[in-house]
Amino acid sequence: MAERELVAIDPRVEDPNESSLWVKLKVLKDSSKDGDVSLSRSISVGLEGLDDGQGYSLFADHLSSSLRKNESGMKVSTKHLLSIPSSVGRLKKLTYKSAEGELFYRPGTVLEAIRIRVLRQGSCFVGGGLFSGDRMPESSDAVFISLESIDELREIIFEDGHWTIGACVSLRSFTERLKGKFPLVDDFCKGFRDTHFVNRCAVWEELSSSGPSSGILTVLLSLGAEVIIDGLDERRRMSLEELLYVETLSSVGGQELISAVRVPESKGSEIIASHYQVMEGPYEKDAIIRASFLVELDSKNKVSESSIWFDVGSGLPVRFESAERLISGKAWTKDLEQQVSSVISSGDGIGASLGLEDEFRKVLIQNLLLKFINEHLEGPSKVPKRYQFIDLESELTVRK
Repeated sequence: MAERELVAIDPRVEDPNESSLWVKLKVLKDSSKDGDVSLSRSISVGLEGLDDGQGYSLFADHLSSSLRKNESGMKVSTKHLLSIPSSVGRLKKLTYKSAEGELFYRPGTVLEAIRIRVLRQGSCFVGGGLFSGDRMPESSDAVFISLESIDELREIIFEDGHWTIGACVSLRSFTERLKGKFPLVDDFCKGFRDTHFVNRCAVWEELSSSGPSSGILTVLLSLGAEVIIDGLDERRRMSLEELLYVETLSSVGGQELISAVRVPESKGSEIIASHYQVMEGPYEKDAIIRASFLVELDSKNKVSESSIWFDVGSGLPVRFESAERLISGKAWTKDLEQQVSSVISSGDGIGASLGLEDEFRKVLIQNLLLKFINEHLEGPSKVPKRYQFIDLESELTVRK
């Protein structure tokens, strides 16, 4: 809601031209200062909103409560003007309207959000502090349904051996809460450079947008994550991989909402994991490849399971299945590095099945596999001389 002047709407007022109190909010983009909320008798917009039957949190109730509490900094004049410090995060669960005619709903529950979506044709959900152009309605009277006001979507809960991460949890909260729980998440945190993006972008944004990405999808896929999808009448679960590649995100209809991501807790076996971002230079923010490697070793130090995913900055993440098959059941020793490098150096290597037209990216992802193995082996690497390992550290910037 950055850079928008909003007006809260009381749905109980039948005629907006009658004397009625409204809230006008001005929020400056990237401002560290709170905006000012002013209550006055001046009416500047028409009536919009849901009725009492929808379980809607009413503006007049909030006003009465605020006046009774007489919060610090609140001043009431004889002209019924009120000014208190506030921020977007403290906005009550109301309806707001901008000067451009845009409507912003802030429902209190997932069910309310879905109901509004059904009632307001052409509306779109907004999950985090970022507005993505590919989801913005084109009409001037756009309708946004903010999910940030729904408490359950901002929670991270551990229950029955699974972490349930609400869709509106910020990337910052996600990584801080799961720090130390998953080696892959710990490594993923090291790549954060744009703090503004990390603090404002929510997990839901990553699932629903083709805009700026943090690469968290490759992390969630490697961890075997599921998604929870709420509807008007039921809740269903499916693996994130199935959602992306079988059902597809577009099949989550107007009467459904991806409300959470569910990640199984890390097993007691030995886990080796790394997350890489390959950049064209040390000051670049956009990666040309992001990759998540997760390998599980059994009691005999052999690869029992692996999950390797990468994305190339466009389209959906890709699973590196040929690499998983190559290392499956093999002992995690220096011999494995030599075997993998030997296969890579012969013919098309293991990049032919990736479906990438860009040969350079094929080389990069294969070399990241070697880099991953090398970094998690004890002692110096012994890559055969016939295979020329690309020095990613000098030719490209690799962030971990």
